[in-house]
Amino acid sequence: MTTSCGGSVHSLVLTPSTSAAEYARNSIRLARRGYIVSAADYSEPILVQARDNVSRNQLSDRITIGREDILNLSFPSGHFDLVLCWGVLMHIPNAERAIS
Repeated sequence: MTTSCGGSVHSLVLTPSTSAAEYARNSIRLARRGYIVSAADYSEPILVQARDNVSRNQLSDRITIGREDILNLSFPSGHFDLVLCWGVLMHIPNAERAIS
């Protein structure tokens, strides 16, 4: 595992597809390293489990969890310093649109 994924402490990071990170595990790792994380998934049951995991790890002040469609994110362009998209793009029929 890496100790840094770039950016600086307090960088804003988007982690789409929370389920791919086993209920926010990657978001938790990033938050523990000082990043401010927005974790997102389309599935509400996954989001419930992710919120529970973040709460158990006492990181609710560093991780925001919300329902998002990866093809129609509600964030403005350029909002995030980094994006960690682990294990999701192969499931998106239009991956080029998802990363644009």
